[in-house]
Amino acid sequence: MEASQLDQLFEDHHMINKVIKLRLYPTDELTDALLQLSGNERFVWNRCVTFNRYHHAIFPDSDPVDNYSLIPEMTKWKKQFKFLKVNDATGLQKVVERFSTSLKNMLSYYKDLHNGKHPRRIGFPKYKSKKHDLHAFGGKVVNHNLRVVDEHYVKLPKFKEPQRVSSTVDLAGWKIKEYRVC
Repeated sequence: MEASQLDQLFEDHHMINKVIKLRLYPTDELTDALLQLSGNERFVWNRCVTFNRYHHAIFPDSDPVDNYSLIPEMTKWKKQFKFLKVNDATGLQKVVERFSTSLKNMLSYYKDLHNGKHPRRIGFPKYKSKKHDLHAFGGKVVNHNLRVVDEHYVKLPKFKEPQRVSSTVDLAGWKIKEYRVC
């Protein structure tokens, strides 16, 4: 495909998703902060699982909760648990969105199963473990809360200093919409 055809394709669809992996070189302080942020996101995920299970126990015939009902709960949790204020609000919103997506996938699995299709098994979202799950956090990019400082530094939300990364050359010309630090 020629460059002019790619430009036309981009103009027609207006969005091309691309995943770019960068290596982060954290200091000891940053490593502790990253573990705290990922732990807070795991805490919110587990609260979503608990909230949905209680909701299902009280209202067994209703649909599972979705992100529209979980986001107000998340704001209550942020008031109740002060350590959640360390995280970027968009990161906690992404956790709720991922949880809601996993519930939708589970419902579509049971719907397909009822209609005679046999897709791969998708069950109810499970609790995340500190020992066995990936320590990661992320969020949405709004108001330039994540920006590329230079070729080897990226400014992450909730961090005062830019963080050293492998190379940001692949990010040139792209608009960053979401980020995930693993």
